[in-house]
Amino acid sequence: MRGNKRTRHIPIIFVTAISKDDKYSFKGYDAGAVDFLYKPIDPYILASKVNIFCDLYKQRLVIQNQLEQIQEQNKILEKRLQEIKELRGLLPICASCKKIRNDTGYWEELEKYIRDRSNAEFTHSLCPDCIKQYYPSYYEKLQANKK
Repeated sequence: MRGNKRTRHIPIIFVTAISKDDKYSFKGYDAGAVDFLYKPIDPYILASKVNIFCDLYKQRLVIQNQLEQIQEQNKILEKRLQEIKELRGLLPICASCKKIRNDTGYWEELEKYIRDRSNAEFTHSLCPDCIKQYYPSYYEKLQANKK
């Protein structure tokens, strides 16, 4: 029964007339028993044990169902998180200082905005136009070296 996918979770209650010696109990547990009943069988004890195992089975099904729902929700949340991390759509950006207006209406640095919403890493450099404007002598040296 334990080797069959359909029956492996069915609780097996052994009915025995053998003594209550532990060595016999362990053999029964090794064979797949979850409990024992000793002869003569008390019908109230039998009904109680069957009811308990039925309740445990129902609880296991509920837990399995909840686990599947949680796993499905996790997949959805992971997908949504990935979507949030992607920068999409129009971003209001200041034409002068290049700050971006965030979702709450506050203006923040471009690097901070992107870093908070993506996996981007930043390195800093100067473009040729800024070098020319802010460091004209250095720009002239770069141009001379290119010739």
